[in-house]
Parts: sequence; structure tokens; C-alpha cells
Amino acid sequence: MSAETEMKPYWEQCQTAGGPQRKTRLSIEDLRRALSRLPDAKKLARMEELLFMQEDIKRARAQFEESDITQSKEY
Repeated sequence: MSAETEMKPYWEQCQTAGGPQRKTRLSIEDLRRALSRLPDAKKLARMEELLFMQEDIKRARAQFEESDITQSKEY
């Protein structure tokens, strides 16, 4: 199976998520709505997992930067 054939379903999902306005940029909510309509519970769960991990990484970075600031003030 070629890469073009594999990408077709994803491209169609993105077009569905864009809705009738055919926006050039999709929002997370657009993708959630499209994946919840289609029988793609596995893809929706994976997207939610990745979004959670992204937020978790942001929190960890903020804590790390905060500790660097605190340590630099001590020296």
C-alpha cells in the first residue's frame, strides 16, 4: 500500500473536521467533533492521550524553569 493510499482516510477526516467553511487551519475541537462522529474511537482516544501528554510536558517544563529561576537567585 502506498503512502498516498494510507493518507487518504486521514485527509478525508481533516476535510470533514473543517466543515462547510473549509478553513485552512483546523482546531482541536474540529478534530474532536469529526472523530467523535466517525467510528474512530481509537483515534479519538489517542488524540486525547497525546493532548494530555502535551499538557503534562508543559507543566513539567514550567516547574523545571521555575526551579532554575529559584536556584539562580540563590547564587
